[in-house]
Amino acid sequence: MKRVGIWAATMLLLLCVVLPGPARAGTLDQEDLEAIERIVEKGVAKRLAPVQRSLAMMQDQGVTPTEVAGGIGYIVGLGGLLAYAASRRRR
Repeated sequence: MKRVGIWAATMLLLLCVVLPGPARAGTLDQEDLEAIERIVEKGVAKRLAPVQRSLAMMQDQGVTPTEVAGGIGYIVGLGGLLAYAASRRRR
């Protein structure tokens, strides 16, 4: 089963707990909506925590040697294009 399917099944189960009887089917009061919102926010925060950590680690690295080499390569490439254009004009 896909992760989305597991997540959807979990949310459906939680909704069944929040809305236990047929007498309340189709009606949600403010308390139920707040409970659902808390459940969803907690689940989203739990899933986003690793992503937030990895983004924070990436931002803390600063300028890496790979970025320096890429910048130098970019400048050399532009110089090569200019030299090519200059040599084409001379002919």
